[in-house]
Amino acid sequence: TQYNTTANRFEVGGSSGYKLDERRYIVGALRYENDDFSSYEYQWTASLGFGYTAIKNERTELSFEIGPGYKRYRYVPSVQTIIDPLPGTGSTVIVGPEQDGEIIGRGLIAFKHQLTTSTAFENTFLVEAGSNNQFIQNDTGLAVSMTDALALKLGYQIRRNSDVTPGSKKTDQLLTTNLVYKF
Repeated sequence: TQYNTTANRFEVGGSSGYKLDERRYIVGALRYENDDFSSYEYQWTASLGFGYTAIKNERTELSFEIGPGYKRYRYVPSVQTIIDPLPGTGSTVIVGPEQDGEIIGRGLIAFKHQLTTSTAFENTFLVEAGSNNQFIQNDTGLAVSMTDALALKLGYQIRRNSDVTPGSKKTDQLLTTNLVYKF
């Protein structure tokens, strides 16, 4: 049996904050992504910003983050055909991967609502916008706790890059089921 891979992506990210008071904080965030089916071999971002927790009670949390950052990415190599004026003298050239970087603005909205004692709804909206590319990602999920440390989560993700190579889709969607371990 032969399988055709239609998706292959991994992403690593994290953030850390320093609380100024009960609602305000300074946040640093890093994100790295490698996607075999996008216009980029990789993308990474680093940012430093300001966060504000608008709502925080027993059932609901809503916070906002905004700040400047830097994005570095490498385009996937492209194949170009050069046609000479004489018939049959064309050639194919593989244009090597081009690296680029830009200053970005990063924004994040995180919402979590405890529906029952064991079930929570979560939504995170991320924007990384620069002059060359605007990246938007929205993650929605429903988590059901089985124990204090284990939960099942059903997730739906939509992500969009405004600058893609010809033939690539700007928007991707992903439906996941996850086993979550809290520590």
